[in-house]
Amino acid sequence: MGDAIGKEVGGLISEGVLPIVSSWSVIRSPSLSSCHRCGLGFPINGSVDCLKTLESQWRVVLLCRECFASVKSAEVCSYCFLWFPELEKGFLDCNMCSRRVHRTCVSLHHRNFSHTLFDADNFICVDCRPIPKLRRRAYK
Repeated sequence: MGDAIGKEVGGLISEGVLPIVSSWSVIRSPSLSSCHRCGLGFPINGSVDCLKTLESQWRVVLLCRECFASVKSAEVCSYCFLWFPELEKGFLDCNMCSRRVHRTCVSLHHRNFSHTLFDADNFICVDCRPIPKLRRRAYK
């Protein structure tokens, strides 16, 4: 038998040849003191500015004033926070909040992905989708 090999994977040390934890299995908690788009930390030298919360039932998104305005005005994708190049056609506008989303981001952020999500006339972003209510069983 060979010696165990220590290997760093996703910030954890694995005692073996094969990694136990992949780099994608570690879920990182969102920072509660910095903008999730630009990384600007708060509070800033006694400033009264604070992070703004993007309305969502599914995720916690904290943004500085400038990044919040960019998302609300549909200048950046509300999922990945990247700018939309001029003349780009690969996006969808949410019918409820008017935020803009890259088509490629839709399949990454919607857990129950279906091609009906790409219907531009009826698109609802992940932040506006209601949380489904679980049916309760009648116990006798």
